[in-house]
Formats: sequence, C-alpha cells, structure tokens
Amino acid sequence: MSTEEHAPVQPLGSGPRHEDPYAHALQDGRGPLYMRRMDGGVLSSEVDRWCAAPDPADMSVLRRCKGAVLDIGCGPGRLVGALRALGHLVLGIDSNHAAVARTADTGGAALCPCRCGRVASHGSGHRVAAG
Repeated sequence: MSTEEHAPVQPLGSGPRHEDPYAHALQDGRGPLYMRRMDGGVLSSEVDRWCAAPDPADMSVLRRCKGAVLDIGCGPGRLVGALRALGHLVLGIDSNHAAVARTADTGGAALCPCRCGRVASHGSGHRVAAG
C-alpha cells in the first residue's frame, strides 16, 4: 500500500482493539494497521514483517554484530530473537508493553523503560540511560 492510499473507513468503537490498535496487531501478529499523518495522509504499517522471521537483508546485518547488543525500539523482538539464536547476549527495549510481551513470549529479553529515564540492570550489571 502506498502512503497516498487511504485506509478503509471503520467506525470508532470501544475495547482493546480501539484503545491500542498497535498492541492488538502485535497480539495477532498481522495487520492491517494504518496510521493517519497530521496532514491527513495514511501510512500502512508492516506488522506482518515486524512479526515474521528476519529476512536475508536483516540477517546480513545481524551477522556483523559483535558482543552484547542493545536493540532500542525492538518492537515485537524479531531481531532480538535472531541475535539470541546467533549466540549474542541481547536486550530489547521498547516503549510499548505489548511489544515487550511479544518479545518475551518468543524467548527474548526485553524491557519497557521506566518513566524516570533509567532501565534497570539486566543480567550483566550494566545500566543504560533511556532518554
């Protein structure tokens, strides 16, 4: 879908799907998920890709990683899982609780940063400033 196409018009409702559509899409592992830009245009999100296994281009980058890896903005954790499978110590950080939960459900380690701006130490005793 191009950025100029329009999302299907759906009535506003209540419940989890409408309160956090991103979290709902991550739970399903698929889209569609549309974001409306400030200018009224629509962007289609690649939820299916974010929840799928890394593709060859991703793997070519991940194989270049050395040592421990911090994935800031890890989303549903597909790269966290792939790095873990490659033998890395890896921690994902995402501001969305559903993304962190999906990462954990697939065996990865991930945290949501706390509001005070620090991420608790994880495993190695290192601390990371988060924003």
